[in-house]
Amino acid sequence: MTVAIVGAGVTGLSLGYLLLQRGIAVRIYEAAPNAGGLASTWRRDGFGFDFGPHEFVSDNPALKALLEEVCGDDLLSVRKRVAQHFRGRALSYPFEIADVVRSMGPLLSARIVAEALLAPLRRDRSATPNFESWTRAHFGPTLYDVYFGPYTRKVWGVEPTSLDVATARSRISVDSAWELMKKTLAHQFLGEEEFENPHSELRHSFLYVRHGIGRLQEHLERRVRELGGEVRYRKRLANLERDGARVCALEFEDGERVTDFDYCVSSAPLPAVARRLLGENDPRRLATERLPFRGMIFVFLRARAPQLADYHWIYFPEPRCVFQRTTEFVHFGAQMAPAGCTGVAFEIAANPGEALWNEPDEQLAQRCIDEYVRLGWLRAQDVLGADVLRVPHAYPIQISGFRQTADGLIEALAEFENFVTVGRQGLFRYCNINECLEMSIEVAQAIAAGRRSIRYQQASSWIGAFAEGGRAGLAPNAPAAQPGATTVAARR
Repeated sequence: MTVAIVGAGVTGLSLGYLLLQRGIAVRIYEAAPNAGGLASTWRRDGFGFDFGPHEFVSDNPALKALLEEVCGDDLLSVRKRVAQHFRGRALSYPFEIADVVRSMGPLLSARIVAEALLAPLRRDRSATPNFESWTRAHFGPTLYDVYFGPYTRKVWGVEPTSLDVATARSRISVDSAWELMKKTLAHQFLGEEEFENPHSELRHSFLYVRHGIGRLQEHLERRVRELGGEVRYRKRLANLERDGARVCALEFEDGERVTDFDYCVSSAPLPAVARRLLGENDPRRLATERLPFRGMIFVFLRARAPQLADYHWIYFPEPRCVFQRTTEFVHFGAQMAPAGCTGVAFEIAANPGEALWNEPDEQLAQRCIDEYVRLGWLRAQDVLGADVLRVPHAYPIQISGFRQTADGLIEALAEFENFVTVGRQGLFRYCNINECLEMSIEVAQAIAAGRRSIRYQQASSWIGAFAEGGRAGLAPNAPAAQPGATTVAARR
């Protein structure tokens, strides 16, 4: 049996490794000149920069065993410090109540607490849910106006009323300000940690990889090659050919055509794949236009200083600040900067064609430098240099109704009995790196077992942030099939 994998990100490489361990031949094709996707590390002059913070936080023993097996001594445990920059101060997150009161003042703090207590009584359950209505109802209008609204517009570039309520439920790890206070106190004084929501910050530490998250991809690629797998770069997919209910060929922009595979697994963006596989007269093709992605600009700053801020990463909701998050890698203890130096990644949300996207690199870098100088965290004379990188398909934008649209496309692709779409882009889901690895573990098991159908249910392990009500897994009653035939169907 042979599996062709499109995409050498963490999902594709880990899936390839797990399949090879089961004696299944693997060929991996990647459009970029290197592995990793967003989970890669940019290196320059002895500095390493990830594309934003990546952390492993899971109570899944299979995931931990895989990381230990692949990374060995390069797997590190890191004590986490995160902050929200709010009203001129960096507030540790999870919040310390005294810190919040000092920043917001007693009157504003009291209003937020009062609204939190009254929120359950004011919820209009007949209202059409969206990001704004859900957040106002669960946290009150004041906290929405001073934090959630500005930050959401800044990150996604759309009005919060147009975002699906799933964005709020998946990205905000608590149900109300009152619940946040209770969980924060339990976290700080009782040591309680939360693993149910993969995006929760209520954990004391996380696992990381020495020399940057890209090192994980290096370890995975090495093991794939050692087991006889093939990884090929600069292989940009041009087309997918179909023969009835099967995908029969991959065509690449360099003219190569690949046909010798039993299964094809893709982590390429779902809309692009659907456009290639669904016939031109298929009305479902129109749905691909309703699944936009948010682009991201990364400014990687190198500085001659032991550290700049005190935190691993910091969120910046203020509209006046061009970036929405920074990550300082010296705090990870992962040997990502020369001695006496530090590196910071600035994230700027923008789409191709927008003014920010087209702004010159030097101007974007200077705006980031100027803001850190203004905050008192950086001296201009300590700047060694900066690099600017643009990623057009960084995050799926979950516009209202996206779930039905994405599930409809996944259902359409599930009609191809040897094709599987996976990963953040492939499922149009906001998966983090834990969920991508868990996905690979489950999909590898299903392919090796010859599953004809893999169904995601509402009791999920890696899709739980998107299925209302919980954690999900593979359906236990999926019928077996002959090797060479598999269908993946996502069910809500």
